[in-house]
Amino acid sequence: MFRFVHTADIHLDSPLRSLLVRDPELSALIRVATRSAFEGIIDLCLNEQVNALIIAGDLYDGDQRSMKTAAFLSHQMRRLEEAGIRVFMIRGNHDAESKITRHLDLPANVHVYTGHGGVEELPELGVAIHGVSFSGRHAPQSLLPKYRPPLPGLVNIGIMHTSLAGDDRHDDYAPCSLNDLTGHGYDYWALGHIHKRKVHAQNPFVVMPGIPQGRDIGEAGQKSVTLVEISDAGIALHERPVAIAEFHRIDVCLDAADDWQNALGALRGALERARDDVSAEHTICRVALRGRTSLGWRLRRDGDLLLAEAREAANEIGGVWIEQIENNVVPPAPAAASIGADPLEELAILMQEVSKDRAFLNDAVSYLDEMVRALPSELRDRFGSGQSGSEAILTHLLADGIADVIAALKRGHSGSLPN
Repeated sequence: MFRFVHTADIHLDSPLRSLLVRDPELSALIRVATRSAFEGIIDLCLNEQVNALIIAGDLYDGDQRSMKTAAFLSHQMRRLEEAGIRVFMIRGNHDAESKITRHLDLPANVHVYTGHGGVEELPELGVAIHGVSFSGRHAPQSLLPKYRPPLPGLVNIGIMHTSLAGDDRHDDYAPCSLNDLTGHGYDYWALGHIHKRKVHAQNPFVVMPGIPQGRDIGEAGQKSVTLVEISDAGIALHERPVAIAEFHRIDVCLDAADDWQNALGALRGALERARDDVSAEHTICRVALRGRTSLGWRLRRDGDLLLAEAREAANEIGGVWIEQIENNVVPPAPAAASIGADPLEELAILMQEVSKDRAFLNDAVSYLDEMVRALPSELRDRFGSGQSGSEAILTHLLADGIADVIAALKRGHSGSLPN
């Protein structure tokens, strides 16, 4: 039997990108998250007594220069060396930028494939492991022609960093069709680059393990590595979670909340359920409030107080952190007889009508597109990948802005705090 752990896209010592964190404890957790996850991968290899660790690219995160990262990595690899566990790794697009590689003193158990490609034979285990590294930051063409034919009489494993046929969250790198991979003759393709886990095929196996430690709310949910067992009975996969922290979106309906404490109770209940559902030591939550409630404008006016009390509740639960609260609640629909009685409500209705006007919406979409073009390319798709997507996001932003304006105007008419 040959047993190995397949991982990729570790992005060692990469910050968790979306968090502009003011909480010192959460900041400290975030700074070491990718390192903690990698250490967990090494622990898993040791505990499972695997034969090898396969890293399918992006061990590093771009132009890193820290020798502390290099020292940490060397120490972890030596832990594997002492246990007789070999490491096979390729360089991905982020690794090609890293300056650490030039100064890294890796132990003899680590084999790093070059850009020319190669194969490592393990005849005593009946396995041949093929790999090709990125030679530079970009690889616009398929790397498959660099992979040698399968070696007869051995189980052939290919390690490749590729976007496959493309992904809406990732640029194209070493594009390659699934049919091309399955037709190459290997028994297992250990892929990397796309941060979401997916088993693309099972005969032969084509596996994208996903990122082992999510870095923002766009990489929410459980993150893991893949433990692979190859025996006479075939190939078996086992997903093993390793992230120290998981990002989660939490939806809280406040339709039934008629006072501040009811709203906090609903929010706390949602946080407790999220904590129970998470296998990681920590869960980082983005909370979305929705529903119709008379508290709508007060929740906006006192958003800072709401966030502080919610974070206090999360601290009491333990292992729960709040990244952000999105306020999507709206006030109850006014009765027909009351329309016009409150000038601010009348103003809100007028702004809502204007926001739906086609000419106004077209102008707003043009203005949004102009701003989006000034953003880095990796952020642009967050504002929609087409006109319909941009309009949907803009409609949400306009509704949110109208609610904020009304809440700010009401603030001038009431200085009371929530009950």
